[in-house]
Amino acid sequence: MKVRTDPRATYRLQLREEFGFDAAAAIIPYLAALGVSHLYCSPYMESAAHSPHGYDVVDPTRVSRARGGDDGLRRLDHALRSAGMGQLLDIVPNHMCIADRANAWWWDVLRHGRASDHAQFFDIDWDAPGLHGRIVLPVLGAPLDELLAAGELRVVRGVDGELELHCESSAFPLAAGTAVAPGPVSLETLEAQHYLLEYFKTGVARVNYRRFFDVSSLAGVRVESDLVFDGVLSRALALVADGTVDGLRIDHIDGLRDPAAFASRLRSAAPGAWLVAEKILATGERLTAEWPIDGTTGYEFGALMTSLLVHPQGLAELSDLYRQFTGDVSGFREHSQGARREVLETLLSAELDRLARVAADAGIAGARTDLIELVAAMPRYRIYPRSDAPLSPDDERVLAEAENVALQSGRCDPARLGAIVAVLRGTSDPRHEGADLQARFQQLAGAVMAKGVEDTAFYRYVRLAALNEVGSDPDRTIGLDEFHATCAVVANEHPSTLLATTTHDTKRAEDARLRVALLAEMPERWRECVGRVDELAARHRGTPPASRQTEYLFYQTLVAAHPIDADRACAYMLKAAREAKRETSWIEPDQAYEENLERYVRAMISDPDVHVEIAIVIDAMTPAWQTLSLSQTLIKLTAPGVPDIYQGSELWDLRLVDPDNRTPVDFDARRRLLREVMDPEHGDFMSRLDEGGPKLRLLAIALAARARHAEAFGEASGYAPLRVTGSRADHAIAFARTAPDGQPATLTIAFRWPLLLGGRWGDTAVDLPAGRWRDLLTGRDVEGGANRVQTLLDAAPIALMERSG
Repeated sequence: MKVRTDPRATYRLQLREEFGFDAAAAIIPYLAALGVSHLYCSPYMESAAHSPHGYDVVDPTRVSRARGGDDGLRRLDHALRSAGMGQLLDIVPNHMCIADRANAWWWDVLRHGRASDHAQFFDIDWDAPGLHGRIVLPVLGAPLDELLAAGELRVVRGVDGELELHCESSAFPLAAGTAVAPGPVSLETLEAQHYLLEYFKTGVARVNYRRFFDVSSLAGVRVESDLVFDGVLSRALALVADGTVDGLRIDHIDGLRDPAAFASRLRSAAPGAWLVAEKILATGERLTAEWPIDGTTGYEFGALMTSLLVHPQGLAELSDLYRQFTGDVSGFREHSQGARREVLETLLSAELDRLARVAADAGIAGARTDLIELVAAMPRYRIYPRSDAPLSPDDERVLAEAENVALQSGRCDPARLGAIVAVLRGTSDPRHEGADLQARFQQLAGAVMAKGVEDTAFYRYVRLAALNEVGSDPDRTIGLDEFHATCAVVANEHPSTLLATTTHDTKRAEDARLRVALLAEMPERWRECVGRVDELAARHRGTPPASRQTEYLFYQTLVAAHPIDADRACAYMLKAAREAKRETSWIEPDQAYEENLERYVRAMISDPDVHVEIAIVIDAMTPAWQTLSLSQTLIKLTAPGVPDIYQGSELWDLRLVDPDNRTPVDFDARRRLLREVMDPEHGDFMSRLDEGGPKLRLLAIALAARARHAEAFGEASGYAPLRVTGSRADHAIAFARTAPDGQPATLTIAFRWPLLLGGRWGDTAVDLPAGRWRDLLTGRDVEGGANRVQTLLDAAPIALMERSG
């Protein structure tokens, strides 16, 4: 199978029941006019009823009927082919939804237990102590004895005529011969099943199947088995084979037992497909060379950009303000390790217990505490043991660092910890007695990083929320040399990797994030604002009050999403408080605290004095946040890699974390605006700024340039920084994209730190390659050689050039 068209840009759509294949087909002409080459679809195999995202797959062998089924997909494919576009499909090999009876594989396992033909599909610990070969299902809304006493559990005849168990809103199959007629269920009948129904608050500690993080309704599948691989991926691979799908996005590859083996098998099954993996790279980490894939989904690019655009000196000043306001003297590393320990001992305690049992099977008994400390000390998601060789030097360094940090905790037995590390350091040959410990340690380490850092520590340590992003390090800012070096590596190693600045997983959309980042350029003004808003907040605080960290995050959110209505603000702050897991949580919600938090947020949103204070800050950073967005967008569109546009973010995007970022997009308005801003009679590049016109126009112009100069953005293209001199050189981000022969084809001139720059470039100059160049944003021609940046950017804040004529 050959990719229909070389990747130029993707447009991510969140397909759902309300926006299925026909709705997607209707916007293909708009995306084609924008210059997008590939529609990037969220998972669309059969998922749980009314799923808003598609990651809760119940049948990977069938296209979702709610989204339009096979007929709808054919119509979408026709629209894409007519526009000369391709499709990138998100696949979910790690887990399946088990909360819906439509998952026939799981239903069969519950009915027949270990004897089920599908028992090997799921990662179940059938020998977990005390369960006698049964599966714990933590699904009950109250303790079992209370539900039995209330008559909530009943045997009924199901739609297929078979007797089944109903409890609350859930249904479960019954083992053959364990019930003879409908009616109240007996304890004897319950005890005869291949599963144990338990109260969700206590049952999670006894779960004996691998989950997607701590989500008990998503069970891990064993794609390391050939049978399971074929069952889970056969439909998606058929779509690749018949040309409907050009590329696959591998969801949560770090959750798999052997990511390298999976990637190799997928490449063998789809040799010509464009393959990218959702792999979150830590600082300094590079995509494993052994994986035969084309790159990642681009989180690291978004992290790189934020680290480049945040001013380091201002960040230091914000550190002082944060400590004074919140009283939080712990650094991010302490928060990260503490949250990971907590997650291990609470949300993922069942997985930890299983890992400890596996360690005991490998001859390392009593290792629970040592495992906690070693997992919590991992500086990245996981490492990658190999069956035929020792760890890579990079993985060896990571493991040594984690071992050292774990020893420093004072909680580990050095000999026992050393024994664990020795097993993790060995080969992953399945015949090796420690192979299961190796694999499960890595699977758990990734889950702990996600839940402990992204979904906990990022909501506790909130010094500058812009840096609290998937793949980001809140302590990291970078210079221009590191940025250029990273781009050169990407051009050389993974030129078809995705570049993302907003995704369905980001904590806030790209422009909301940039607004918060700009606070590091105005730390004193922000300090004054925080002081005044804090005084105003005294009118609205109740008992119990929100924590100081929660308030500080709320103030930043008011800036990020201004103007924001009370419903959106309340939904976000409730999620933030529950993710922080301090005053309230998803498992143990504190109703009094949450009600008071909502009253407080609503009162603050409706307080005109608070609105005035936030508006003053927004006024001070406008239009800087918009021009900085243009700068980031231009870099994404021209840096090595394939730019990804998340649905709706082609205009200013101030949305927050999901579900806020899944709100409907007004494509009719975007279609009209694109037509108008690309009209030759339209005004200058910066016109219709408030509507996002320049951003939309930039996308169309830059993607057209990529199409004209495909050789400078493809597999053999190059990247070369442009020399910048002068007093403001540290603000300029300038580079050329070169063709395989080394000749520059396009030039990018962007910037950072706009508030400190103030539009005054002074003596700063950039050396353009020899020849005559045309700025595609303004139509101006300039000669190569040293050019004053002030002159180059006097009509637009950025420049994109190609050779004139």
